[in-house]
Amino acid sequence: MHATVLFAHGSRDPSWSAPMQRIAQRMREFNPATCVRCAYLELSEPDLPSTVSELVAQGVTQIQILPMFLGLGKHAREDLPQLVSQLRQQHPTVQLELRPSLGEDARMIDALEQRFRAQALRGQSLPLTRHPRGKQRGAQGSGMAREQRSGDLGAVDQRAAQAVT
Repeated sequence: MHATVLFAHGSRDPSWSAPMQRIAQRMREFNPATCVRCAYLELSEPDLPSTVSELVAQGVTQIQILPMFLGLGKHAREDLPQLVSQLRQQHPTVQLELRPSLGEDARMIDALEQRFRAQALRGQSLPLTRHPRGKQRGAQGSGMAREQRSGDLGAVDQRAAQAVT
């Protein structure tokens, strides 16, 4: 049995993991037989060791770990490979595959570029984000803000989901 773990940093803010959960859900919807879990380095639960142990207890023998990092900071370069090495020692019969970080996948970069170009063609500021307290930053009333509020990221979401599979 095979599983994919979407791995991210973590945060004290419980709503921070919502995008990760949406990606995992979309992966399950795309392929209902897919076993997808989210795990975090720190500040959020579950952590990677707990997630791997749970999957192994369920009979999973192959686990793909996908770092959901856009940049290659210390966590992606050093901490995560060290953690995966420890997990390989703890679970020698399980194949643990550490995939490249999401930001290293050309499809993700292409999807972001497509998003920014579409906004530029509509004359909107780049990029548009939402303030943690719900206040909008960037171009007022933009389509991106509406998409963020609705959780529908359209074609970009589809390309991002392809990048993680």
